[in-house]
Amino acid sequence: MCIVFFFEKGLAKVLSNLYKTVSEPKNHHYIPQSYLRNFSKESKGEYYVYVRFHGEKFYRTNIRNICSENYFYSIPDAAEDKKNIVEKYYADHIDSLFPEITEVITNDNISRIDLITRRKIITAALSLYFRTPKFLNAHNKHLSKVIELLKNYSLGKTEIHTIEFLGRKIDVKNVDFEKLEEDTFKQNKIVFLKQHFEIFNAFVDFKLNDGIGVKKIVDDSEFITSDNPLIIRNQSGELSNLFHPENSILLPINNKYLLMISPKSDTFLSNTFHRIEGRFKSVFVINVDVEEKSEKWIIGSEKSVLNHITDQIKYNEPTEANEKLVTDSDEKVKLLGELDEVLEKNNNKITDEFIVKIKALNNHELFKDDGNIIKTMKNLREQGYDI
Repeated sequence: MCIVFFFEKGLAKVLSNLYKTVSEPKNHHYIPQSYLRNFSKESKGEYYVYVRFHGEKFYRTNIRNICSENYFYSIPDAAEDKKNIVEKYYADHIDSLFPEITEVITNDNISRIDLITRRKIITAALSLYFRTPKFLNAHNKHLSKVIELLKNYSLGKTEIHTIEFLGRKIDVKNVDFEKLEEDTFKQNKIVFLKQHFEIFNAFVDFKLNDGIGVKKIVDDSEFITSDNPLIIRNQSGELSNLFHPENSILLPINNKYLLMISPKSDTFLSNTFHRIEGRFKSVFVINVDVEEKSEKWIIGSEKSVLNHITDQIKYNEPTEANEKLVTDSDEKVKLLGELDEVLEKNNNKITDEFIVKIKALNNHELFKDDGNIIKTMKNLREQGYDI
């Protein structure tokens, strides 16, 4: 069944018609093994990665053993033939996309993609934001605090017996707080499983025509990933609004390739499949973000995770060289932003002002031997520009 058709209809209605009898394994992977294989080494048909769980030491393990919870997608109190339809949908319609989109993203000869491929890439990538337990767990923690405050309130010297709690009246003098928390978490999970598809659908449609970029790492650096690998950020560095038009979306696809879904303001990337090169600095920044946004698991090859630890120790030291690294990175972002502004101001046309800017970057010490500037200069010469 086409992904487009599924997302255009209500979750409960479509899923109930899709599967009359559904029997699924109890161990539900919220980060698909088809994605985790991109960071693994194969041995006798099994796939192994190096991981760190809850800040412990890194160790080697099978991808079957990570990023999963028993019955995570099972709908509480649903009929047996409907209980695992969410898990089956992800397994049948989303997880199978990752090998396909990985082949496209890592093929350096592909520079244009059709709408179907574009939708598959964006759908697969964005699923890694909506399907993880991080936000369900965060909401549960918030609800726990609310219930604890309610409990403390009920034990005080109040004559009030009933109050409003999440849309219903409860007797605070006689309530079983353990049962209240259990029921609240169950209801929260039902809401999560049903409503996240609606937001997922809307977000895929919102990002469908954005620019898609691919960064290939051309030195020895390697990306890591996690149990919450999708990075969404804007110029402020914080995600305050999921649907903000200037949000950038970044996802490590494997150790060497990064998928980038550009902001809507980057009109020169719209409807393209843009490829650039990256090196250590790019990897270091992304890996720090990946770890900061993780819930429990840090994942990668032995080389990538060990380098990640070493790099953080080295570059977090308050040395003059590290301060220069930060300053240089900020300056590069500023200069590239000015170049983008020139393009946008002139409706993405190559003007004399743009030629002056790109020449200046080509001669700038910070862009010495920068593969992307070299490639841009070469393309402009091939198009007949005098640079």
